Amino acid sequence: MPVLQLEESGEGVLMRYDITIPQGTTWTVSIPVLAPNGTPQNLTGWNAAGQVRAFHESPEVLHNISINLEGSNVVLTVLPTTSSAWAWRNGVYDVELTSPDSKVIRLVEGHVTVTPEVTR
Repeated sequence: MPVLQLEESGEGVLMRYDITIPQGTTWTVSIPVLAPNGTPQNLTGWNAAGQVRAFHESPEVLHNISINLEGSNVVLTVLPTTSSAWAWRNGVYDVELTSPDSKVIRLVEGHVTVTPEVTR
């Protein structure tokens, strides 16, 4: 599981984290965020956004990632009904955090692979 530690400047250290989502299942990953001093970062007042696209420059969004900020954790979730409807199998994604003072930090990026559902 990736962990992001913020730097004194408020910047984050970008992480690459490739994900595999089994189609038709509840998929969740929680990414802890640490303050510059190594303690859990309180994410109250922060916002998060993330998207999946076929490739970086693609104008089409394949999926807007559902993100909850829980304490110091960024929690990504895909519900079974959502992934069951996907016809695509591969893409790229990233997740960005916006601090209360409007600084944008790219938390994580990588490839997405969707493994096809057999049981429906």
